[in-house]
Amino acid sequence: MQVKFFLKNRIFLSFASVALIFNSVSYAASQAISIGDKRFQTPRHSFSNEEVWDFDDKTFKQINGTNYYGVFKQGLVSDITLEVFNPKQSLQGAKLEILTLNHSSEEILEVQSMHAANPMDKNLHPIKILPFLVAGSSLKGDSINNKLLIKEAELSSAVFLEPSNIKTKNPPKKEEKDKINYVISGGLAREGNAKNNTLELLDGSYINMGVENIYNLKLNGAPYAVGGLAIFGDAIGNSLLAQKGSKVDIHTASFYRDMVGEFILDERITHLVGGLAYNGKVEKNKLNLNGVEFNIHAPSGLYSSFAPVHIAGAFVDGNGKKAYDATKNTLVIDNFLLNLRADGKTPIFYNAIF
Repeated sequence: MQVKFFLKNRIFLSFASVALIFNSVSYAASQAISIGDKRFQTPRHSFSNEEVWDFDDKTFKQINGTNYYGVFKQGLVSDITLEVFNPKQSLQGAKLEILTLNHSSEEILEVQSMHAANPMDKNLHPIKILPFLVAGSSLKGDSINNKLLIKEAELSSAVFLEPSNIKTKNPPKKEEKDKINYVISGGLAREGNAKNNTLELLDGSYINMGVENIYNLKLNGAPYAVGGLAIFGDAIGNSLLAQKGSKVDIHTASFYRDMVGEFILDERITHLVGGLAYNGKVEKNKLNLNGVEFNIHAPSGLYSSFAPVHIAGAFVDGNGKKAYDATKNTLVIDNFLLNLRADGKTPIFYNAIF
């Protein structure tokens, strides 16, 4: 089943929220391959059948990928370009030819934040941030004029994959309930400013993240595709451009009522943001949708889907001790496609909110 939706308009958006305390600065990602002066590229990657399936015990293996950066250092990081290029080579093994995350604890930055799906909830919550793909990453310095180009690659947060050479049942669900923010960004500054960084989603790029497998689609995190991100700093002049031929999946997110009857939405949804700041202002950031294809994707077989997405020119989150400005940020929607991905049987009931 396919639904196409075309919209051309120009709208201007600033968004403000609340709360944050920074707890950790550990970072153990891998540097991508140098391909020129201040230019880097992620290495080609595909999982083997033996890496995802135990042929002796006939059980799934839990996989772990790699997080990449172009440059990460203390102080100023500027003018770095990271290219992500992992084209699929065969139809049979296409589902194994992905780039996925390293979920190890040393990769995760933890903060305390009020940023939650229920705006009435003013309590602090632990938020885990995992930098997956970042061109220029700085600590106690600014990240300026860095660029992340997603050229041709499927990005995933899956921990279970089916082998390509045999038929298996759907993978099991993990016992723990992961809630991680997966960051894909041109520039990341911790205790510094993110300025004029860019993320471009180009023809052939596919963000299929936020679920632990692509079969029952159990949520395990929230993908944050961001032009530039500042933690304890300002995000100024950053941009995210989603071009024709790029694809982004929007997965089912459940909701429930709390004790006072307020609706609470699972915040592990897809986030597309021009500039994002924790304890800092956001100014002159931009998000441009220029032909990107959004796939509303729900579990295989019989399902009901509630599929939201967060799209913003900028977003600011503070600890409540002072106010932060969100000014002159822009969301430009030139064109996008809205499709329905229905795996397996034709769904009997389908409900989606965009």
